[in-house]
Parts: sequence; C-alpha cells; structure tokens
Amino acid sequence: MAARGVRLTDDAAKAGYAVAATVTVGAPAGNRQSVRIVWIISRIDGRDVGRVTQENKVPAHSLDGAWGRVAAIIAAAAADDIANTLAAAGAPR
Repeated sequence: MAARGVRLTDDAAKAGYAVAATVTVGAPAGNRQSVRIVWIISRIDGRDVGRVTQENKVPAHSLDGAWGRVAAIIAAAAADDIANTLAAAGAPR
C-alpha cells in the first residue's frame, strides 16, 4: 500500500481508515475449488467506504494450510483497487 501512496500506521489512534477482509473457500468440486475474498474499506468510525472483491478458482486443497506467499500475491492483486477506493473516499496520501 505504501508503494501506492497510502500512508500506513500501526497506531489505531492515528488511523483514519481500516481495511479488513473476509475469505470464503468453497468445497472442492473435482480438482478445483472457489475462493472469494472481500476487502472491506471503512472509516475508523466503522462507516464503510467501499469493498473490493476477488473471486477465483484454485486447485482443490491448495489453500488448506498456511497461505504464506499466496497471501502476499492475493493482497498485491487487490492493492490498486483498495488504494483507489481510499483515494475516492478522501484518504490523505
């Protein structure tokens, strides 16, 4: 996110926005299964300002363990849309 001009902080008292995600992994169907990630972008007071959704089919059971490197790839794929949503909401850069 920082590479996209979004200022980051670990201090919730200084944050103006938060990003969270929900992940749904479907049951295997043959050798594939669906995965859906919804990134929820909200103001620190809890008001949603937008959502970014990723949906894909992946090899069955490929997400059963630790996601590790895959998590970083997924987050990077959503980063531009999340940054654009923050900018549209008026988040400072």
